[in-house]
Amino acid sequence: MPCTNITGKTRIGEEIENQDVANALARALILDMGHAYIDGERNYDVVWYFCGSCREIQDEFSVKEYIEQQPGELSIGYIHERMAKQYDKVLIVGSDVPLLSRGMVNEAFLALDSCDVVMAPVDDGGYGMIGSNGFVDMYSDVANWESRSAGYRLADETKEIAARLGKSLQTMPQLFDIDYVADVQRLWEEVTVDGELKDEFVYLSRTFDVIQKNKTLFGIV
Repeated sequence: MPCTNITGKTRIGEEIENQDVANALARALILDMGHAYIDGERNYDVVWYFCGSCREIQDEFSVKEYIEQQPGELSIGYIHERMAKQYDKVLIVGSDVPLLSRGMVNEAFLALDSCDVVMAPVDDGGYGMIGSNGFVDMYSDVANWESRSAGYRLADETKEIAARLGKSLQTMPQLFDIDYVADVQRLWEEVTVDGELKDEFVYLSRTFDVIQKNKTLFGIV
C-alpha cells in the first residue's frame, strides 16, 4: 500500500481546476482502502510503502512495517524483492483501485497456492494488484511504465514476461483505477443506488462523502 502526506490526483485536480478537492479524494481513497485491507481479522501482514510524510497513516492504522520510497520513480520491483525476503507470498496493491476489495486480496493469496503469479488488471492496460510466490522479476524488462501513454500495455507485458520465465499466472477480474474525472463518475455509478452507498461498498464511505459533496465539480447529476 502506498501513501503520501496526503496529496495527489493531480490530473483530476487539473480537470476540475481544484487541487484541494483532488487531494481530499486522494486522501479518502487511501484511508478507505487502508481500512478495507487492515481492519478486522486477517491472515496476512500489511506493509505500507510511502513517499513524503506517513504520519497520518501511522496515526490511523496499525501496520507491520513502513517503507519509504527510494528517490526517483515508484519501484514495484524494489518493494517486491524486499518483501520476498520476509514473506513466502507477496501481494502489492494500489490505493486508487477502489473496487479491489479485501475479498479479492484473500482470493489472490489463495490463488498463489496453485500458481506462481497473480495479477488484477485495470482497463487502462496496467494492473492494480500484482503478486507472486517469492520474488519473480516481472519488472526489469517492462518497456513502458507510463500509464495511458502511447504503447502502454503493462498487464500484457507482464503476462509475456511471466511466460518467458516459465511462471504460471492467474488473472483476477479486470478493474479500473481513479485517474480522471470520468473514473470518478464511473465509480459513483458502480457503488451507489439512488444516491446512496450500496451495502457491499460501505468501506468506501470517505470516498463517497468527498464525491457526494463535490458532485457538481465531478459532473455528476
